[in-house]
Amino acid sequence: MNRRVAVVVSVLTIAIATGLSVAAAETAGNVWDFRELRPGPVSRDHGDRFSLNGRFTVTPSKGGTTIAGRSHGSGGACLVADLAAHGAPEQSCTSHAQCNQAWGAYHQANLSNPDYDAARFGAIGNGYCVSNRCWYRPGVQACVRQAYPNVWEKGSHEFGPVDVQHVGRLYGQDARIDWQVLTCANRAQADGTDSAASCSQSNGIYLPPQN
Repeated sequence: MNRRVAVVVSVLTIAIATGLSVAAAETAGNVWDFRELRPGPVSRDHGDRFSLNGRFTVTPSKGGTTIAGRSHGSGGACLVADLAAHGAPEQSCTSHAQCNQAWGAYHQANLSNPDYDAARFGAIGNGYCVSNRCWYRPGVQACVRQAYPNVWEKGSHEFGPVDVQHVGRLYGQDARIDWQVLTCANRAQADGTDSAASCSQSNGIYLPPQN
């Protein structure tokens, strides 16, 4: 092989190798399909103020500078309310744990209250620290979740109806309660999966209710 042919072969080899690298990067890009779970509105199911539907949207992720700051789209959404305006614990917070502890004490204090449905509300895990104040969900039935490898498809998703009759019985049928949707996405890991424990351990990627 003469020198000119060898140079041509070398150039072709570099071009092919570069092409393979680009193709590999595109394939890897398809694997790292990051998504955000964004809160949407709350609506009444067939006009019933004690039967509520929540909505959230899954979009391509534009945020996060590290793998742990992103998600592949597993996680879920919960219906939460500003119940502090109606007598639930009101406090400045920096973690969900503080709100859970406050709810636990509230739960214990209301066990003899005939209007308090202890089973429906639940003892712990109802508190969420949002913008340094506690929001509360009306029980474990107020959430929808998917654990990795199941992920939410891009687009709009509705969950419910969630029965909140027990909330009306406690705070009054005419109480004006601010209901919102709170989303949590499980954090991505370096192996291409999402951590199943992120949201369950209150350290997922939370997006607060819309104002």
